[in-house]
Amino acid sequence: VGVTDTTVARTLDLPPIASVQLDAIIIIKDESGGAGANNITIDADGAETIDGAATKVINSNYGVFRLKRGPTQWFTL
Repeated sequence: VGVTDTTVARTLDLPPIASVQLDAIIIIKDESGGAGANNITIDADGAETIDGAATKVINSNYGVFRLKRGPTQWFTL
């Protein structure tokens, strides 16, 4: 998922984990180069987590998160 507009802060909602194939990888990238000023928040669905947290934040220009679907939560790579 390429985020091409960070003129304002953005939030991306992950799909429910059960709807994604086990071991699938999602890559979220700040393609605009503006996440240092306007962060990109990645939000897990409902009570699901990413490495035990409800959200992860891209807060550096051109930052990236690679997420792998585990059995019950997302993991960063």
